[in-house]
Amino acid sequence: MSYRVAPIFLIRLAGVPFDRLERLATPETTNTARGLIVGQNKVQRDDKKRLAASLERELEITRKSLLDFARTILPRYLIFAAEGMRDRISSLLGANANAALPPRNARARERERHLLLYLQRIAAKNDTFSEFGPSAWGKISRNISGVTLAPESGTAEREGFLERWTAHAIAAAVNADPENSNPKLAVPALEPHAVRVLLDDIKNWPPGEAREKWLSILEGLVELPLKFAAAADIQDRQSILDQARIRLQSIGAESKQSDRFLYAATNPIGEECFRESHFEISERLIDEVPIQAESWIDLWRDSYAFIASRVAGGLRGVMEKAGAKSGVMPLPAFMQACDAAKLSLTGPGLVAFAVMAFQEVKAAFRKRLQPHLNLSEYELTVEDCHVVRDNFDYPRFDEYTYPSADLQLAATAIEAIEHGDYQWILAELHPPIALLHHCMYWSCPDKQTLGRALASTTFGRPNFHFGFFAADFT
Repeated sequence: MSYRVAPIFLIRLAGVPFDRLERLATPETTNTARGLIVGQNKVQRDDKKRLAASLERELEITRKSLLDFARTILPRYLIFAAEGMRDRISSLLGANANAALPPRNARARERERHLLLYLQRIAAKNDTFSEFGPSAWGKISRNISGVTLAPESGTAEREGFLERWTAHAIAAAVNADPENSNPKLAVPALEPHAVRVLLDDIKNWPPGEAREKWLSILEGLVELPLKFAAAADIQDRQSILDQARIRLQSIGAESKQSDRFLYAATNPIGEECFRESHFEISERLIDEVPIQAESWIDLWRDSYAFIASRVAGGLRGVMEKAGAKSGVMPLPAFMQACDAAKLSLTGPGLVAFAVMAFQEVKAAFRKRLQPHLNLSEYELTVEDCHVVRDNFDYPRFDEYTYPSADLQLAATAIEAIEHGDYQWILAELHPPIALLHHCMYWSCPDKQTLGRALASTTFGRPNFHFGFFAADFT
């Protein structure tokens, strides 16, 4: 077997059980409509009346269930929502629970769609976001035959923190203070608790009014995430978020809306949650994944090695144009040269080279599958998955090319797995560095084992920095 799964792995959870959404179904109406369609006979007037009556009856029940479900689940979620949307939906949820339902006009339908979309998201998507996307951890065991799962109820641990944008905004405010003659603050890269680093820097300033002023401001700010994570009442949590916004606004520190991109935060405080699952899986069972997916993993690794070679070649050209001697130049000078070439290494500069290389891979893959376009279904062969190594010339290397996999073990029950009634679903392969994102890494119960597993894939090359924020990655 060429590949193995790390002995400890992250489990990403949805916020609420999906069966909550099943209560919003209209089974009678669905079955009636399906029967009319399958029958393929001319629909009679009585059939239409029966269908309409069923829909009216079930729709009333479903609308009430939707509002009850939303009132139970959404308030704790909405404190993280955009202010306008939070206020709109909060007013809806605040209505008298015993009051009659409003007429289902266009406005009511729009509101109910919004509620349903929110509920669908937290029940079906693992956002790794507070208690609505908590993390858990599992491990491989040689002492069991299938899987064991004994989840504990509730959240085992929470971590609150000031979002990374606040560190940049605070540093800018401090550096712009005309009364401050101390060294400029710089936000450290890859540091999950960047505001605390800024606080430590200010503590090292010589005594003076500027030190006392900013020390007081930052000490007050760093306490708020701790209070937020400890608070149980929704109003208390909302109040703490509002305090953070007001304090930041008072010093001119605000989120730049123009900087929005994937994973970018707008709230000043974020929160991660950990749930204890006591999940173990047998080595024999988990080994099915790398065995069955070996060719697909080959394709992923070949693609990234090829694309990395193209990116390196492009950056090498920038270095040569900048006058590097013997292929060497100081990193700050190289970063300036990349900025001048519109290829910023602190932003999406690498993407341009990567996009072109990805297009080449896609073109080769399309050509490879051309003879099979007339088929309704086609199973990839080993040769299909080796299309990159067979069509491109590039330096081969192993370090940093081993992927992290989004896996799902689908089964109706633990007992079904024991009887072989299950299915592995490989949803996505992506760089393993994603696992070291702070929202995942912070709760790992055995960081040494995880570290050894990841380091083994780098073959003695420099190791990863553990616990960064996604803003640095993207």
